[in-house]
Amino acid sequence: PARSLLFDCLRAFLALCEGPYPQTAAMALMMRRVARKAAKYGVVGSGLGGTVYLANLYINDDMDDIAYFARGMFRGSLKEARKKVVVLGSGWGSLSFAQKLDPKLYDVVIVSPRPFFFYTPLLCGSTTGTVNPASIVEPIRDSASNCNFLHVTCKDVDLDAKKVLCAGESPGSEIALDYDHLVIAVGAQPNTFGIKGVAENAFFLKEIEHGNAVRKQLLDTVMQADVARVAGNMDKVKQLLNIVVVGGGPTGVEFCGELSDFIKKDLGVRFPELKQHFQVTLIEALPGLLTMFQKAVGVHVQEHLVNQGVDVRLNAMVKEAE
Repeated sequence: PARSLLFDCLRAFLALCEGPYPQTAAMALMMRRVARKAAKYGVVGSGLGGTVYLANLYINDDMDDIAYFARGMFRGSLKEARKKVVVLGSGWGSLSFAQKLDPKLYDVVIVSPRPFFFYTPLLCGSTTGTVNPASIVEPIRDSASNCNFLHVTCKDVDLDAKKVLCAGESPGSEIALDYDHLVIAVGAQPNTFGIKGVAENAFFLKEIEHGNAVRKQLLDTVMQADVARVAGNMDKVKQLLNIVVVGGGPTGVEFCGELSDFIKKDLGVRFPELKQHFQVTLIEALPGLLTMFQKAVGVHVQEHLVNQGVDVRLNAMVKEAE
């Protein structure tokens, strides 16, 4: 379609250049054809685009956006002051909420010590280098361009005075933000389930910093194991290369898959003498993996991990981490 339009435009231009009157009529005819084709393809394209957009709204339960944005077309003449909205957090919930607010009605301020949003499903890939951490982050000011962002930490909330008390990293950076509406979407901390030694000795995998820390520890451990091999201490080699992952949910399962691929395709090639000593163990307290999905999914994933060389241990609970 684009090539056909281009050729029609070119023919019309050539007809205009060849002579005055007859060619001008020819050009008018050509331009009418171009206009008809442009209208036809525009209608078809917009129809397909609109269908995809409506499907996306329906799947994400966002059909109310249509009425909300339609009403927004008539808000240009509103004179009343905008409501002040303070949103705590910079994750999925806070950004999804803030992006949908009409800036004509609401003055939105996002407060978070983390100045970026990152795509958590790809966090496991950053631990092995499959994904560059810089590729899964986006500045808050780009993600929510209609909102203000303050790189501060919320210290307290005065519900009576409707103020949020915040502080930055440097001394003397305390501020108080007034609000009409307060949205708290700060997420949650990793759960240790009260297991002794987990907070002190284990690595979590929730933030972008966790992915970087796991990758650094993994590579440092492999280097230490290689030195121990040269020194002839094979017991130390086996101890260092025995990696235990606790939790058979989406994060634990995906990390085991990434790790097993990393060992076979990268570490095993660069450290052939260590290849046979790697061991990845997945521990899950429940009788199956991915119990939040259908049982067949968990069974399939378990079979795949076992085929990859992962030692999957179900109905096993961690008592202590040293």
